[in-house]
Amino acid sequence: MEFYDEYEEFGENSEEKIKERISKAAEFIESGDILLNLNYLEETVHICIDYDYPEEGLYIVNAVLETIFYNAEFWSAKGVFHNSLGQLEEAEKAFETAIELNPNDTETLINYAANREMSGDKEKALELLFAALEIEPTNIDALMGVAYIYEKSGKYEKAVEYFRKVTELDEKYSEAWYELAFTLENMNRLEEAALAYQKYIDLEPESYFGWYNRGIVMLQLGNFKDAIDHFEFSTVLNKGFVSAFFNLGIANLTIGKYEDAAEAFSKAVEMNNEDEAAWYYLGKSYYGMKKYDKAIEAFDKAIKLEGAYQEAYIDRGKAKEKSGDMQGALNDFNKALLVTVVEQTMDETIKAESNGKNPMFTGVLRGIDKELNDGNLTTALNLIGFFEALFPDEPEILLRKSLIYFEYGDLAQGLNSLKDALKKDKLLMQEFRGTLAALKESELLKKIIDNNK
Repeated sequence: MEFYDEYEEFGENSEEKIKERISKAAEFIESGDILLNLNYLEETVHICIDYDYPEEGLYIVNAVLETIFYNAEFWSAKGVFHNSLGQLEEAEKAFETAIELNPNDTETLINYAANREMSGDKEKALELLFAALEIEPTNIDALMGVAYIYEKSGKYEKAVEYFRKVTELDEKYSEAWYELAFTLENMNRLEEAALAYQKYIDLEPESYFGWYNRGIVMLQLGNFKDAIDHFEFSTVLNKGFVSAFFNLGIANLTIGKYEDAAEAFSKAVEMNNEDEAAWYYLGKSYYGMKKYDKAIEAFDKAIKLEGAYQEAYIDRGKAKEKSGDMQGALNDFNKALLVTVVEQTMDETIKAESNGKNPMFTGVLRGIDKELNDGNLTTALNLIGFFEALFPDEPEILLRKSLIYFEYGDLAQGLNSLKDALKKDKLLMQEFRGTLAALKESELLKKIIDNNK
């Protein structure tokens, strides 16, 4: 395809010059001078492919194929244009015809494979790519195509094998290094992923996403200072990259650099005011700085965005405790437990049914849950009292009892019922252990929990 050198003439006004070329090609077609100007039309078709003019390119190839039906290259180009326009069936037919005319054209085989993958037929796509590799074993596009399909299919070992083949053939192929790193990261082979991301960054030093992704790997490896350096560089390259600011905050928060963390999270919420996690971690940063009022404000924002944000309730409660608002702290601890119990009562109902509990028992749970959902707490508590006599050792009943007490704001009674439920269900205890451990960090609640053991 020698005509590629001619692309340089387009320069800054490439769009205008390409349109002029397409217009001239259309004149040749309309005047019937297709055969005399076939090379010009062929070059224009390839320009339409490279510069993404699928409709104009399709017009040209259709006109040429009316005159020269058995031209494999134009059939292949027709398939590419249909593919670009999302016309996958038409593209498939064009590629099939091109391969019938020239079965050893690796470029057509690769483009057809892309069509089959877009249609969801990964097996056919692989078959076509391997056919291309039989003809040309070092074809990088075919190798990358195979690697991509394996990667998307979760066959990471095979994907790594083919991405590595590409980097061995062309160590400056940055995209292969990036995908290799991403695949290794998904396999939790973090040290190898870090090396591959570094190769990518060496080749693409202006890639803010490359710096960010290597930062994520450093974060997972516990190399927090390196992670900070990477995230900071990513934000320099892209000042609007919210995820980089968020994870910059996480890395700083982890090593106790609370002011730097607060600065990063502040920028994150400035760019995305609806990110409850960023507001929550901003609150934790202020808490670390002992700015409890600011911490409470940030936790307020997180809870407003996500009403069932258990961690935010717990940490807001701790901040209120530190600022002397003991009743407010107790209310937040109560809400944190309430969120957990509500989630667990739903899970326990499903668990009871799946474990083959008798229909009467599951009917009881449904009846209590209906009253709870309707806000009839007294009626629900009366039902629980009646059915406790029939099912005295069932944690599902005791969970609902604790939920009602938490709704009433009676933390001590709620904890008593929760304690009884946890004693009877070890798996339930495991699920609650994290919540209870977090609550025990409060001196105020530690006394209440210890007194109710």
